[in-house]
This record gives sequence, structure tokens and C-alpha cells, in this order.
Amino acid sequence: MNIVILTGRLVHDVEIVELENDKCKALITVAVQREFKNPKNDTYETDFIKATLWQGIARNVSMYCKRGDMINLRGRIVMDRHTCSDEKAFNYPEIIAERVTFLTSK
Repeated sequence: MNIVILTGRLVHDVEIVELENDKCKALITVAVQREFKNPKNDTYETDFIKATLWQGIARNVSMYCKRGDMINLRGRIVMDRHTCSDEKAFNYPEIIAERVTFLTSK
């Protein structure tokens, strides 16, 4: 099973990208604070995780959420392959959101 569940804050306002055939997507970054403190400096570390939202989810999040809002994201992880200018290829994980719950009240 490929299921990822994250709870965190939006790092920036959501911007919709319109694609062909009336499709749209949004690329977001979610700041997820770790549950434990770093023993070296006694602070909580934060991971910044990129996710892709499609169609209705993208539109709803862009309409109802802004930078700093807390969301819960459920989706799946995929490995995206990129090639650098020096011809080196690398893989990095990307989250495809299938469900988003708004946790900040308006």
C-alpha cells in the first residue's frame, strides 16, 4: 500500500496552473514539524515536503487556504526522475494529494 498522511502548514499561497483540456494543478509545499526535539540544540526541526494537487482539490485549496494555514494531506508517493544540466539523473519523492482536510478555522 502506498499511503502518505501529513499534517502541516502551507509555506506559500496556492497558485493554480491551468493546463490543456480544462485541467489544472497546484504545486504546494507543506512545513511538517517533527514530534521530537533535536538533542543538540533542543529545538523542533521542520521538514518541507512538496506535493501536487489536481483539479477540484487544487481549486478548493487555492480558494479556502492561504500561507500559514494548517492542512492534513492524504495521498501517495511517487518517484520523479530529473536530469541535471551536467547529464546526471536523480530521483526524488513527490506527494500526489488525493484528499486534503482544512484544519484552520475561518
